[in-house]
Amino acid sequence: MTVFLLYYLSIGKFPRMATRFVMPSLPFLFLLATPALALLPKKSTAITAAFSLLLAYNAISCIDVGLRFLGDPRMDAYEWIKTNIPQTATIENSYAPNWRRIPNYRPKIERMPTVTGRANLFANLFKQDTLLTSVISRHETDENAASVFTPEALAARNPDAIAFSSQVFEWTGDDSVQQFYQRLDREELGYKKGYEKTARKKLPWTYPTSIDFIAQRMIILVRKTSPQDENRL
Repeated sequence: MTVFLLYYLSIGKFPRMATRFVMPSLPFLFLLATPALALLPKKSTAITAAFSLLLAYNAISCIDVGLRFLGDPRMDAYEWIKTNIPQTATIENSYAPNWRRIPNYRPKIERMPTVTGRANLFANLFKQDTLLTSVISRHETDENAASVFTPEALAARNPDAIAFSSQVFEWTGDDSVQQFYQRLDREELGYKKGYEKTARKKLPWTYPTSIDFIAQRMIILVRKTSPQDENRL
């Protein structure tokens, strides 16, 4: 009991609670439940039915989670981009797969900086810790969003395709970057949608409600080239 309470007091106060944080406490809960389980009747149809329903519910939820991962729209994007975007193309990536992992497919990939707003926050909080600041510099960017996420900068880069997932809206903390991708989503900056797919929906009575690393939508834009497309600019 003491170990479980200490674990709860140290981990339970986190503002964000992930499943992996809770799992180590389950063995202690099972140990605490043992005396009560020993008092239950050895043979009880009601208890057997209740446990069977509980196991069935969890099994169905597990299967649904697996199907949701398989239904991630980034999965089909691999096949689409290999078929429709040539290897000579330059692809601008934001929260999108590394297309060079596709066998025998080597396009040029330009990774856009992730502007989460955490770089400046962490730099101020941990400026005395050289180890942490070096890690932050590798994984976060303090690049000026105004100089990168603008129509003029996009025209200068002139990529053949632009790939991004809905995570760009979820994890971007800068309003100007949000507006840039919203305009791309509306096909306003000289690019049109070649691929767009949404994630598989969960069964309404299963859990978990949301899974952090499944993209709810994947979009691949290609440059507008036809006269009809040019008239829309």
